[in-house]
Amino acid sequence: MSPLTCAVPELGTFLKMDDTGLIDVLVDMWDGQLSTWGHRTKSSGNVEIKNPWLNVLACTTPSWLEEHFPSAMIGGGLTSRIMFIYGDKKRHLVPYPDAQTPEADYNAYRASLIEDLKRVATLSGGYLLSAPARRWGEDWYARLWSTRPADMANDRYSGYLSRKQTHIHKLAIVLAASQRDKLLIEEIDLIEANKLLETIEPDMIKVFESVGVVDESKHIANILAHVRAYTWIEGAVLFNLLRNTTTERDFKNALRIAVEQRLVEVTSRGGKKASPFLWRRPPPNRRPQAHDPQQHPNDHLRPYHDR
Repeated sequence: MSPLTCAVPELGTFLKMDDTGLIDVLVDMWDGQLSTWGHRTKSSGNVEIKNPWLNVLACTTPSWLEEHFPSAMIGGGLTSRIMFIYGDKKRHLVPYPDAQTPEADYNAYRASLIEDLKRVATLSGGYLLSAPARRWGEDWYARLWSTRPADMANDRYSGYLSRKQTHIHKLAIVLAASQRDKLLIEEIDLIEANKLLETIEPDMIKVFESVGVVDESKHIANILAHVRAYTWIEGAVLFNLLRNTTTERDFKNALRIAVEQRLVEVTSRGGKKASPFLWRRPPPNRRPQAHDPQQHPNDHLRPYHDR
């Protein structure tokens, strides 16, 4: 095997979308097939890699994907072979990591991890599935193709779903190697791998939705992002913040759609007409009022909360 892990702080420095040759290589090596991968060039001659196993850990932002990833890439190709881990806020506030883990504990954890990785490195050969793992995998596979997740009904997720089985089994190998020396995938490994994928899928959808979106959706997303940050804001003030990225016509249209989709509603605050954006559903017997930005230029917005 010829394993290689690329740690890429910024995906844009590693991946150029117009470099179709590199993309073809990444797609070709994703399967980790047992064969010699070859590529012939005029200047470098013939390049051969025996049993390539390539991992890429890279960081980027939805805005970079939106700008550089064509929408056609979502349904298949490289994008469907990537597991996107997305986060729009910090899980833990740790300004100084050394205050959380004393140096002595850190060194002990580091030594233990290195020792464990040395044992993992001695494992050699192919992994097999235990009988319970195979039965679980067969049942899971039937559910995958008979009951498609409602939030992944769009065809742009078809490529990812078709490769989800491979993603799970690759993760299961990692989990098995981290827990035992036996080259065997147990049922618990597949279950845990599936849970890990299901954990990131809701946020992964946000990444997919940032690629190939229409301008209208971008305007709505910008409105909601600003309203969320300000909690409660006048419509005129909001437009002034967005005027460099959207026209008045597009702003009014996006705001109208946001109200119709019950993302914002028109209410009053301090005697003023307002359109609050609350992170909850409106009361059962009350519907958001129709909103005309032109008629109410001083409307306010604040977020909905789940009840």
